[in-house]
Amino acid sequence: MGCTGNAIFDQQIDLSDKTWRMDDPQSFLFDIEEAERGHLLTLFVRNSLDYPMQNLYIKASLRDSLGRELADQLINIPLFEEKTGRPLNKGLSNIANHSHTLWEDYTFPYAGAYQVQMEQYMRVPALNGLLSVGLRIEKE
Repeated sequence: MGCTGNAIFDQQIDLSDKTWRMDDPQSFLFDIEEAERGHLLTLFVRNSLDYPMQNLYIKASLRDSLGRELADQLINIPLFEEKTGRPLNKGLSNIANHSHTLWEDYTFPYAGAYQVQMEQYMRVPALNGLLSVGLRIEKE
């Protein structure tokens, strides 16, 4: 999950006990200095190879400092090949890294504080085998 020189925010949150609970949304707080277009928001997920499912649904929402929802989406991230069960994007160890574009060429309406909240949306109370979730914001 390398960085580029255009990153204005980059944070990873390690999930305790390698588990993402349905009632434990992960929040990323950040400031935008100028209301201008051209922001790329990317979500990152790291999982171990013992993650029990083929994919991961995440609900992501973007809110302003007053809590108003500006954008949201439900994302399906395939983590393993459907037919063979082989891990996708496996690194050198037993960990796989995945990225997914949340919003591309996004225009923040004004300078100020924002929040992206992500929650696992698999309808399972606790998903084991998930190590971390992250957010990177870049100026395109």
